[in-house]
Amino acid sequence: ITVNSDVLGELNESLFVQLSEPENAVLGVKTRGTGTIVNDDTTVSISDVSVLEGGVGGTVKAVFTVTLDAAAPAAGDVFVSFQTVDLIPGASSENNRDYVKIADGSLVFTAEEIAAGMLTKTIEVTVNGDTEDEANEDFLVRLTSATVGEAVTALTTADNEGRGTILAQEGSTFTIRVGALDVAVGGPT
Repeated sequence: ITVNSDVLGELNESLFVQLSEPENAVLGVKTRGTGTIVNDDTTVSISDVSVLEGGVGGTVKAVFTVTLDAAAPAAGDVFVSFQTVDLIPGASSENNRDYVKIADGSLVFTAEEIAAGMLTKTIEVTVNGDTEDEANEDFLVRLTSATVGEAVTALTTADNEGRGTILAQEGSTFTIRVGALDVAVGGPT
């Protein structure tokens, strides 16, 4: 059986082959076989982000872009689940709140948005400022699943992890020009 390629976003499709009326043979007990054509046309991916850490009491948003790529599924809305993942143990813990952890997030590309060509959504992670003298810190936003409609059919994730880098500003050196005098401010202590 030949399966033709297309660029239509769609659910997986099933087909069956039924054996009947053999010539010079006898059919066995199983006379029907089922096959599945797996949709490989739509992918979901997420960007990487770097943000400058704010000072004490300040927050900034690390904004990740999630993109639905290639053909849009004709079968309905696309649901994407995600969570944050610490790369430094305890980075989002009670004592070290570099960012606000997301345990179970989700976003939806509606069929109407997809039809209109709106194929990007954003995930915002709150990054908390501090005055700790520390190196840059990384965390992930992991796309844990992507499904079409109410089906359990998973879409392909081209890149299912977005790396968030919190750029430390503590210990940074910058120069202030006062008249003809340059004054270095900050830096290692």
